[in-house]
Amino acid sequence: MRSRVLVLPALVALVLLSLGGVARAAPCEQRSPTVFALNGETNLAMAACVTAKLRPTTTELVVDSPGGPSGVAMDIADRLARLGDLTIRVDGQCASSCANYFLPLGRRLLVGRQAIIMVHGGMDPAQVSKVAPSERASIQALADKQRA
Repeated sequence: MRSRVLVLPALVALVLLSLGGVARAAPCEQRSPTVFALNGETNLAMAACVTAKLRPTTTELVVDSPGGPSGVAMDIADRLARLGDLTIRVDGQCASSCANYFLPLGRRLLVGRQAIIMVHGGMDPAQVSKVAPSERASIQALADKQRA
């Protein structure tokens, strides 16, 4: 009887954990004609979502992202830069490529009470020569794009 009592809570916990993955937020969402949100890792899914859903009437960008690949973030930032006068609100976190490439686009920055912003340096052009030759061209392209 005791082994059944221990197994049942473990099964309930596994079911609850597996259900947690079902309700993931979309990588982006146009919440209103003026408010657009980015959620989760900066990746190709987010880039595709931005391309499909971003309205030119957006004046506020809400971000909660741990960041991701710099190249993808720069592509998303290029799309967002077309919006012009943008307020950026950090709800949760804006780290790495989120902070490096999205935050500079705003004229105003609103940071939630519990929000976290983590910024680090970009691509150091001096380091490109230290990359494996097979990777050098793509890394150089990222460094050039970052400087532009």
